[in-house]
Amino acid sequence: MTDDDSSQMPSMTRRTALKTTALSIAGIGTMTGTGNAHGICCCIPVDCPDDETSTLTGQLTFGYEDWTLEKSDWDYNDFLVEIDASYTVVESMEHMATVIEMTVDIVPQARGGEADHSWHMRFPGDVLCSAGSYELTVKDQSGATIDSKSSAGSFEADADLDLEVFPETAAILSDLQNGEPPEEFDGCTMPKEMATLTLTFEAGCTIELPDKTLLGEHGDELFFDPYLVQKMDGTEIHTDDIRMLAVPEAWHWPLGDVHIADAYADVSRGSTPEGYKRPEPVFESDDWYLAENQLDESLITECVYTAEDFS
Repeated sequence: MTDDDSSQMPSMTRRTALKTTALSIAGIGTMTGTGNAHGICCCIPVDCPDDETSTLTGQLTFGYEDWTLEKSDWDYNDFLVEIDASYTVVESMEHMATVIEMTVDIVPQARGGEADHSWHMRFPGDVLCSAGSYELTVKDQSGATIDSKSSAGSFEADADLDLEVFPETAAILSDLQNGEPPEEFDGCTMPKEMATLTLTFEAGCTIELPDKTLLGEHGDELFFDPYLVQKMDGTEIHTDDIRMLAVPEAWHWPLGDVHIADAYADVSRGSTPEGYKRPEPVFESDDWYLAENQLDESLITECVYTAEDFS
């Protein structure tokens, strides 16, 4: 993924073959793409031959509060995962892409809570317009495939696909790893596992890919649901839940017990409903997560483990 001005949507026209283009897209962050010019058709609709494809890539970070609203401390590091996505498309227009394959590298970054969880990716049937197949590969730190945690299968058109990517987050990171309180944090610990998920469609599906400024702090415009199940009390955190944070790039997250309003200037404290541990955060701008909005570097961290580290 390449960084760009999040307040602007790049203007795109047809370009010569193998030129690089950029498209600011939520759910996959700021997209970069290479390929045949006829396969990238952004802003100006153009007929794209079926045998010509292009690739879009991008990045997104998800952070979670894993208890009920009343117990949340709003550091958003109880479980934190980063995804790097590659989308093979036969046509792309503003906010839309006809996708024939998607591959997502999923790398946990922190587990700042004491509860165990499972982490899922759910694709709704109204996105999966075509039948197809999936392959989930889980690797250990050496890059070896963990067969018992990997799977493959098929899905039907117009039917939901819910994949449990990480059945136990405690097997990946221990309590408070990369999410300790500031006075206890002594550097990043590499997660024990990462996963790669590939979905292949029998026919291309046109997926709405909104500009990252329209993503919403809690991922309410995502075309999939990266949800967390907390195993101690069964709490589930889905898109459009204040306890899930979606950031369209790699991100410096608050350390343990640090309210996100103490870490970022464009986040404030809202109301504190009766029985709540802390006031709910209010996100004052679309680019609250940018580096220039960081308040205190000692209260945040970024570990940035990628798929390349698992080899």
